[in-house]
Amino acid sequence: MTLPVTIRYDLRDIITFAKGTSVRSSEWAVVNGIPFRIYCEPINERQHDWLSGYLGVYLDCFCDSKAASTSVEVKYTLRVVSQNGGEDIVKGPKIDKFDVEFPAKGSSHIVNFSQLLQPNSGFVCNNAVRIEIDVEPLKVLWIC
Repeated sequence: MTLPVTIRYDLRDIITFAKGTSVRSSEWAVVNGIPFRIYCEPINERQHDWLSGYLGVYLDCFCDSKAASTSVEVKYTLRVVSQNGGEDIVKGPKIDKFDVEFPAKGSSHIVNFSQLLQPNSGFVCNNAVRIEIDVEPLKVLWIC
């Protein structure tokens, strides 16, 4: 049994990110030989009302499609970290299977931008939001 590893990502320039459409991601982190990263995207259903949009947070697993078909069962917990000692926003723990067809799992609506950007919310520090995902690979299947 392995212990969970926490991957951290500081999503910088959060207001520009919230108003846009670009996906941003952390560097790859290797957990038990498997590469993972955090990626975030703004979910804005109303183009001119970006504050009503949501922060989408996902765990992305690099499954090698060239050498073998890979399937990884992972237990993970998504977290938007309070940077002033308040309560974090937490989704999970969840257990999902990651593979070449579906390499990313997470929450498209982890938190509304209007809630996240409240001056006293404690989630924004120096125009950045800290995202953490606890990752625990449970099972890896390599099919050659």
